[in-house]
Amino acid sequence: MNNEIIELLKDKFISTLQNTSLDKEERDKILSSFLSIIKKLSTNFKEALNSIYDGIVVVDENNLIKEANEVFLKWINKTKEEILNKNFNLFLTKGRFFYIKNNELIPISIKKQEFEVEGKKFKRYILLNIRERVLFEEKLKNILRLYKVLSHINELLVRAVDRVKVFKDACKIIVEDGGFDFAWIGEVEKDVIKPIAYYGKHEDFKTFLKNNQFKKEPAFFEKIKEANYILENELENEESYFQHKITIPIFKEKNSISAITSHDEIVAVLCVYYKGKIFEEEEIELLKQIAHDIGFGIVALNRKEDINYFTYYDVLTKLPNRRYFFEDLEKILEMHQSKNKTGALVLIDINHFNIINSTIGFWAGDYVLVEISKKLKNIISPKDLIARTGSDEFGIFFSNISSKEEVIYKISNALDMFEIVFFIEDKKFIVTLSAGIAFFPYDGNNKETLFSAAESALTAAKKKGKGIVLYESSMKKSSYERIKTESALVDAIKHDEFEVFYQPIIDLNTKKVGMCEALLRWKSKNGYVSPVKFIPYLESLGLIKEVGMIVMDKVFSFIKHQNIKIPVSINVSAKQITKNFYNEVITLIDKHQVDTSYIIFEVTESVLMENMDIVVENIKKLNEIGIKFEIDDFGTGYSSLAYLKKLPIISLKIDRTFIKETPYNEEDVSITKAIISMAHSLGKKVIAEGVEKIEQLQFLREQKCDYIQGFIFAKPMPQDDFLEYLNNFNYEKVINENNISDN
Repeated sequence: MNNEIIELLKDKFISTLQNTSLDKEERDKILSSFLSIIKKLSTNFKEALNSIYDGIVVVDENNLIKEANEVFLKWINKTKEEILNKNFNLFLTKGRFFYIKNNELIPISIKKQEFEVEGKKFKRYILLNIRERVLFEEKLKNILRLYKVLSHINELLVRAVDRVKVFKDACKIIVEDGGFDFAWIGEVEKDVIKPIAYYGKHEDFKTFLKNNQFKKEPAFFEKIKEANYILENELENEESYFQHKITIPIFKEKNSISAITSHDEIVAVLCVYYKGKIFEEEEIELLKQIAHDIGFGIVALNRKEDINYFTYYDVLTKLPNRRYFFEDLEKILEMHQSKNKTGALVLIDINHFNIINSTIGFWAGDYVLVEISKKLKNIISPKDLIARTGSDEFGIFFSNISSKEEVIYKISNALDMFEIVFFIEDKKFIVTLSAGIAFFPYDGNNKETLFSAAESALTAAKKKGKGIVLYESSMKKSSYERIKTESALVDAIKHDEFEVFYQPIIDLNTKKVGMCEALLRWKSKNGYVSPVKFIPYLESLGLIKEVGMIVMDKVFSFIKHQNIKIPVSINVSAKQITKNFYNEVITLIDKHQVDTSYIIFEVTESVLMENMDIVVENIKKLNEIGIKFEIDDFGTGYSSLAYLKKLPIISLKIDRTFIKETPYNEEDVSITKAIISMAHSLGKKVIAEGVEKIEQLQFLREQKCDYIQGFIFAKPMPQDDFLEYLNNFNYEKVINENNISDN
């Protein structure tokens, strides 16, 4: 309360006293008391005023300052005497009030209140510090800018087909959308960073990057690998124009499927510059995320190349595989036929190869395969065709041959007369080989008949124990059907001839369809082919993994787009569960946005035990994202009970061989009871498959089996039929039709 207001109140009070009948002494006493109260009120008012965190200024009708609290005075670094009767507009900047703190203008929001004392009008300004709000708004605006950059980067990576173009477009997005001044990406080769792409307005710096490489000490890469970025604020030489720089490593994603390169190396660096402005925390995090996404994008591009490589090449020997051999052989034979050329197809098999793997180890078998492939590579010309056509088999087609003796001589010398000595673990190991030869066009004028002839000759050679056999017309052509089937399977993948059937699995507790199993079917030109007939061919061709991915893709799409609300189990083979199986599944999950709680993978005991470490790792990682596992054909393998207890396996499927003769075969009954009892004691559910008879169902219900799968309820059926079955299933109807007691 300022002096002017106090004087106004004093004058008003004196005027009021004079109009009373009190004498002067009484009036003076009352006035003294009044002034004392006013003084205390003024003091209390000032204390209250100064205790407020907001600034408060009182002005008169001429906008002259009459009062201000200590908060306001501190803001402007003035005394009250210095501002009293000064125009308030002197402290306004661009229509808004600001105060100076550490040479920084701080924004203020102003609230105005008007009041009147003794006919005089006053205004009270309440000044709110809105610096935090303004900073928040700016931060929000900045975050939206950064997310826009990240969104554009991810759009770029989704469409990416070329690594260098990804680098160039990423730099452009970082500068244009991100508001940074310059960006470049350089690839790392040993200790040298080679600029590949750049974007910004500094033309001289572009020229500098184009003509230079940056050699770095190992300590630099160790530091940036550990810290994930390096920030520099005192740049020198050509970079000094920008003042501020951040360097971020681009890693090859650790779970890359590439088997040719390492997975945690720095493959490139992202360098971004600011001129005058320093990097904020959110911007650093954004650029780190961009570098991570670019690294993932590089892996995705490599993955496309890898998939193509794995489709047509054997990673171990670096030779073409059976699929490549078949496709290329067809073209070569067509050309030979048009030019009346001859050729020879040679198939070579390692005798008793499984003994090497079982007695010494798979690494020894791999060593033998690699060494034999090297010997064979040395005898072929650029016009010849060579491949690893099976797990222990090689194929060669010699294009220009002058005689049968020439082929026999080449093969016999290359393979040490079909008896090769290896020294493994300081021990002498003799490997024998067999070879079959068929000649084009005499023994076959197309790939099917020629390959069939060569396989017949190879079979005859293996019966001899080792050595080489030439095809003769008297030999049986039993392998022709195999070649024909394999060719048809390759075409089946190209023409999408594989379908997925679904077989309901009934929950005996809820009496509803509790889940279903996805089963592969091949719809060939001659009708549906049983998986029992074509799965072995897919495995020998190396296509089982590719077809397995096709099945998963179709099932995930089915779950998502048909809104399936029951778990669907999918069989996976040992060939599918590699180190990269988790990534492949994640890719399909992201593609279809499928709910993982409806996915179950079935693995057999043999798959579980064949590659324990990799299988267990995949089971645990996939279980973390909601995918469940169950063991198929339980009782036919050698599962460890310790692993069954520890692994997140939800259920066991009793193999149909134990169900077939229950409840009449005592041994099968005992085994089935034991499996159900053991599974329940371990907290696992039990599924009985192959249930076809009333007696089997009755027996399994009595043993408290959890789920039933079999023809008694339904056969595997196409997608549309299954959906109809799912909607109309009536457990009671099945029970009544079969006259089963439901007690």
